[in-house]
Amino acid sequence: MRFLLLLISVLGLGGTAAAQGVATITQTGDFSEALVTQAGGPATAAITQTNPHGDALTAYISQVGAVNEAEQVQTINGRFNGSVALDARTEQLAGGNTAVQAQTFSGNVSVAAMEASILQAGSGTASQTQTFTGLVTGSAIDATILQETGAGNTAAQTQTGAGKIFYATFQASVTQRGDGNAATQAQTTQGSLAQTSLQAAIRQDGDGNEAEQSQAARAAFDRADVTAEIVQLGGGNEAEQTQVGGEGVFASLLQDGTDNRSGQSQTGEDLRSIVEQFGVENLSIVTQSGAGHTAIVTQSGSNNRATVNQRN
Repeated sequence: MRFLLLLISVLGLGGTAAAQGVATITQTGDFSEALVTQAGGPATAAITQTNPHGDALTAYISQVGAVNEAEQVQTINGRFNGSVALDARTEQLAGGNTAVQAQTFSGNVSVAAMEASILQAGSGTASQTQTFTGLVTGSAIDATILQETGAGNTAAQTQTGAGKIFYATFQASVTQRGDGNAATQAQTTQGSLAQTSLQAAIRQDGDGNEAEQSQAARAAFDRADVTAEIVQLGGGNEAEQTQVGGEGVFASLLQDGTDNRSGQSQTGEDLRSIVEQFGVENLSIVTQSGAGHTAIVTQSGSNNRATVNQRN
């Protein structure tokens, strides 16, 4: 049974400073779709979708105006699903907005795809949480946050996966433009016979930004690939990367500016680290524990400091 597309549009009226839109959609069942559009602010939108059988859920929120709040929650519980898709998208075009997305899937035998995206123009707060558990599963999990303008933006992404026979790709991406922004990414997977790939990327353009990545891929058998990338263009930035994987751990860090700080910690096999810092008075610390180490640190400028620690 296919649910009718729900559309709610809330328009702020000129001359009514206290006008506020509130939109709430709750859906239970297969193939649910929900759309909320709001013009003006402040406004609040919430979409909650639950499917006890599997199949697809789609949620979209568009807000034009300042000091808006958007929340999307999607939950699927399935047993035997040939194809499952969760899709959540939020667009907020003004400052002072907040967006929260949460996607959860649990099933036995299934092929699942999760996609979550947040676009904010102006200073805002964005949070994404994706959780996947299954027995015999194949999955593609994707989270994207783009904060185009503004200062003091915050972005947080959390991806968690677990399974018995588990083949999955987790991708997380954050792009921030402006000063004083902060981005954090956390990816964790665990399985018995598991072949997983964790991919995390943060790009920040501006001064005084902070970036932190944490990845852990554990499998009793088979291979777990872990890749992290941070690019910071500006001065006074800080970056931290922590990785725990089976085989194939790679971290890349580029900082272009002065007074930047970076730290990398890797544990596992086939460890590779690349750090590039251009400018003066930069600091880099790399720590690698496991088998097969490669660390390359390049610093261009004066009064730079670099430390590499490698342990078997």
